[in-house]
Amino acid sequence: MPSVWYGTGIPILVSVVLVLAFKKNIHIPTVAIVFFVLSLLADIFISHWSATGLHQLSIGVILWPLLALVVPRFSWPMAYPLTFTSNVLGDLWGAGWYFHFSGLWWAGIGGAGFYDGNFVNPLTALLCAGACHYLGIFLRWKRIFTTKMYS
Repeated sequence: MPSVWYGTGIPILVSVVLVLAFKKNIHIPTVAIVFFVLSLLADIFISHWSATGLHQLSIGVILWPLLALVVPRFSWPMAYPLTFTSNVLGDLWGAGWYFHFSGLWWAGIGGAGFYDGNFVNPLTALLCAGACHYLGIFLRWKRIFTTKMYS
């Protein structure tokens, strides 16, 4: 049972800490709402069960770094909670959709521990969003990349 706490408990704590730490500087553009809905829909509807559990396609790992690259004011640390939220909601949906809600149904949410998508995907999105944010700053400084309409 401790793997559930690794796979879901730690990302919940990290998400809360990031939101509280950056709550005064959070800038999420309107397009981020569309990206979140797309990420959530992909997590819910492009998933399947196998012998090893529920498998999801997390496009948040691609969408949030892309947004961090293009929109300079996007709060790129929010890639972690946004990716985790869409992943865990998709995981809960998958558990309910496949009637996994029996007995200790929550034991399967994040059950792969440190290898679970609820743990790995937000961390990957955060690292990629940070790299893309600073890559975008560098490319705008060199005047290779311009985003005047998003500033």
